[in-house]
Order: sequence, then structure tokens, then C-alpha cells
Amino acid sequence: MSDTFFAVVVVFLSVLASLYYFGVYRDVFTDLFGTKPNYDERAAELLNSFIEESESVDGKKGIEPEQNSL
Repeated sequence: MSDTFFAVVVVFLSVLASLYYFGVYRDVFTDLFGTKPNYDERAAELLNSFIEESESVDGKKGIEPEQNSL
């Protein structure tokens, strides 16, 4: 009996975690815990660091599209 209950609890928590990961209940978690990761700022930081690294490697500004020679 306790093994079945434990399995049901684990499955329930994993379903909640996957729903949170895919953004279904993210607002509910935000209301409960008061924290919300700001993915837009993190993405902007990563993009800026990528652009800075590409400038330091090839000396060019920004990201240029690849030239296809087809």
C-alpha cells in the first residue's frame, strides 16, 4: 500500500514539474513562491556575450549571415 502511494506521489510531482517546465503552470508557481526567472534578460546576456566573443575572434562587428555558394 505504501509503495503504491509513494509511486503515485512521485508520478504526480513529476507531472507537475514537467508542466512547470513547459510553462503551463508557471504563473501558479510564480504566485505561490513569488519568484519568476527572467528568461528574456538571460537570453539577451547570452546573445551579447556571443557577439562580443565573435568580435574578438574575427574583428568584425555583429553577426553576419553565412554566404552560401550554391
